[in-house]
Amino acid sequence: MKFFDKFFPFTYLAGFLKLFIACCQIVLNGFVKRYLQPSNRMDKVNRIERKVSPDLIRTITVRTCVGIYDDLRKQQPKYYRKAPDDGIDLTIEYVDTVHDAEGSSFDKTVVAIHGLPGNFSHFDRLIEFYRKTNTRVIVPNLPDFSHTRQNKSFWHSNQEKAIFIKDFLSKLNISIVDCLISHSYGCQTIAALWEEPGEIQIKSVALLSPQPLWDKIDKRNMRRVIHFQSEFWYKFLSFVRLHKHPSMPLRLDNINELLQSCTIVIEPNIPKDFHRRINVLHNLNIPVVLIYGSKERLISKESIAKLNDRLAIGPNEIIHIDPDENSIEDEDQSEAKRKHNSYVIKNGGHFVHCNNHDIINNLIDKLLKY
Repeated sequence: MKFFDKFFPFTYLAGFLKLFIACCQIVLNGFVKRYLQPSNRMDKVNRIERKVSPDLIRTITVRTCVGIYDDLRKQQPKYYRKAPDDGIDLTIEYVDTVHDAEGSSFDKTVVAIHGLPGNFSHFDRLIEFYRKTNTRVIVPNLPDFSHTRQNKSFWHSNQEKAIFIKDFLSKLNISIVDCLISHSYGCQTIAALWEEPGEIQIKSVALLSPQPLWDKIDKRNMRRVIHFQSEFWYKFLSFVRLHKHPSMPLRLDNINELLQSCTIVIEPNIPKDFHRRINVLHNLNIPVVLIYGSKERLISKESIAKLNDRLAIGPNEIIHIDPDENSIEDEDQSEAKRKHNSYVIKNGGHFVHCNNHDIINNLIDKLLKY
């Protein structure tokens, strides 16, 4: 019976017929167009080759999420029913510019968290900028959907990811983060971290094209993508190449990236949670920079304005930078005194930190020296 269940699941024929119909509905209804943005909004960065020196890449196994799944099973039994109480082991790759932490001398520690989907290569320019300095840069690859397919437990909630980062940093014996950086949806993860930092002391925060998720998304179709938790379903989606739909706003390399992107619907209160966590950040009274590109198309101007307002940054206090004029050198005194600053980079898109890395790296360096 196990043989047939594995290779031709007759017992689930009715379910798979529904599955097939659901997939067709997703494609025919233009799921991607409704959930994301049109294809002409694809950011230029997707065509830029990004590389990280192999010498800086490490592998680590982290025991994480111990004791949190009891509550999650009650809240979301569909996804967490198989999650163990004693936590899970997750193996990831990460970048560390320091080869031997105990035998090396460094003054500052920077931790950068990528978006969804993403990986440490999105911070390749930042890594190179600090590689030969006394500032240590650590960029982990957050667990991806392959971990979910393997352990059927880790469903990429911001709580899970924040706890994973704390356990990851603890294993590296890091208790002070001089600058915590995020790109895009990574802001949700670090927001959960600064709200409950545990033993981690965060001294400053840089939000690069943060995605507050305050704009409307099509949750129903996203739920359809992850509704069936079976390898047959995942392989079917990969076979029809749903992740390569021409309307995708960002390049997706495999079906796991699409599946992981859809896990954001598992947490019902992300927008409200981010409102609360931004208020927490404001009250922490630590230096914060908020950076967007003037041609940001994945996040509405209304959401960006609301985020600035939450950080008590007025419209007249937003600093506009023209890369061609190198206006970053013209430092305003009021800017130097403010703990919260917001920047808009002319002609920058959602990956503004990749296409304008010189400016972004300098802004982060100023943040470290605040």
